[in-house]
Amino acid sequence: MVEKFSSRVIRLGEYLRIAIPLEIANTVNLADQTPVNIFINDQGNIEIELQESDAPNAMCAICGIYAARKKCINCGRIVCSKCFWAFGSLCKKCARK
Repeated sequence: MVEKFSSRVIRLGEYLRIAIPLEIANTVNLADQTPVNIFINDQGNIEIELQESDAPNAMCAICGIYAARKKCINCGRIVCSKCFWAFGSLCKKCARK
């Protein structure tokens, strides 16, 4: 089941702020300093995934097959070494852009 919510995007200088609807923040216990991964999917939608603090062996955010050990400096995805371009410190999706 897919639920859709409306939000606002606010520009503060060079940064964009996205208001998370209160019903979502309360449902997932989203609070200040909650670690999340934020990225833009293939359809151009912003996706937010909560990071599991008790899951040290998180799986790659791109392939989902291998353990994630690298972090993209552009989007913040946690990915495996096969989906990471070490020279640029970028994930495979950001390296294509």
